[in-house]
Amino acid sequence: MVIVFLLFLGGGVWYFFKGGVKQKDLVAINVRLKWLHQSQFAGNYVADQKGYYEKEGLKVSLKSYDYKNDPIEDVVSGKADFGVTGAENIIVARNKGMKVKALAVIYQDSPAAAFSLKSSGIFEAKDFIGKKIGVSKDLETIIFTMLKAQGVDYKKDMKVITTDYGIDPVLNGKVDIGTGYVTNETIQLEEAGKEVNVFSPYKYGVKMYADVLFTSEEMIKNKPEIVIAFVKATLKGWEYALLHVDEAINLTLLYKDENNKSLNFEHQKILLEKSVPFIKPNNNRNIGEMNYVNWKRTNQLLIDSGIISGKLDVSEMFTTDFIR
Repeated sequence: MVIVFLLFLGGGVWYFFKGGVKQKDLVAINVRLKWLHQSQFAGNYVADQKGYYEKEGLKVSLKSYDYKNDPIEDVVSGKADFGVTGAENIIVARNKGMKVKALAVIYQDSPAAAFSLKSSGIFEAKDFIGKKIGVSKDLETIIFTMLKAQGVDYKKDMKVITTDYGIDPVLNGKVDIGTGYVTNETIQLEEAGKEVNVFSPYKYGVKMYADVLFTSEEMIKNKPEIVIAFVKATLKGWEYALLHVDEAINLTLLYKDENNKSLNFEHQKILLEKSVPFIKPNNNRNIGEMNYVNWKRTNQLLIDSGIISGKLDVSEMFTTDFIR
C-alpha cells in the first residue's frame, strides 16, 4: 500500500511517497536576458541554482542575448515567456502596439552610458557633433534621449552606427563614442589601461528604470500564478545575491558559454558590486519596486525627445500586482 501526502511549499507541490520524495511536474518557461551571461543577472542565476524557481514549481531556462533575438520581440512572438529590458523599451514597444507589461524593476537607475577615450578630445555632449557613435539596439532610446536633452540632434548631428555592447569598436577606432554600462564596458576599458570619459544619462537628468522584468498581457491574463512564481523567485534570488556576493559570482560563472568565454570572477565581482547603488539607491529600496511617477517621467522624456507620441495611458505599461 502506497501512502501519499501532499505538502504545499511556496507555490510548489511535493508528493511524499513511502520510501522517497517526488516533485510534481515543473512548468517549463524561457527567459530572454538582455545581454550575455554575466553578474548583471546574478539574481536569476541564484534563483535557478539555489532552487528558488523549482520551489515555486518552475523549470527556468535563462537564455542569453545571441545577437539575433530581441527580448521584447521574443516575448511578443511566444519564443520566450519573460524577458529583461529597459523601461524606455517597454514604453516604445507599447506605442508600437506590442502588448507587453513591466512586472518588477531590478535597476532603479540605468547604468547605461556613452563613453569615449580621453585621448579623443570628447568631453561633453556638444563634442558628439560630427562624430561616429556606436549604439546597441537596446540602448539607443536612452542614449538618444540624453543627447536630445543636451541639445544634440542624433539624427542630424552625428553618424550613428548600430553595434553590440563591447569596447572593441572604440578601441579599434570604428567609432569615436561607444555605449554600454558603467558597471561593465567602462570598467573593461580601464582594465585595458585606458582613460575614459563617461556620459551617464542619469547625471543629465535622464533617469529611467533598467533591467525590467516583463511579460505579455496574455501571460498575465491566462497564467497569473506563473507570473507570481517567477517574480517572487527572481526577487528572492536578487536579495540573496546582494547579501552573498562571492557565492553569487561563483553561481554566475556556471553560465559561461560560447558567447561569453571571458567570464571571470574578478571582473564579475566588480560588476555586481558597482551595480548595487543602481539596484538599491541609498540602500533604502526594496528590490523590484516601481511607481507611476517614475514611469510617467520616463514617458514624458520620450515625448519631449520626439521618440513617441504620448497618446497612451502610462498606467497600462506596468503592474505592481506581482511584487509580493
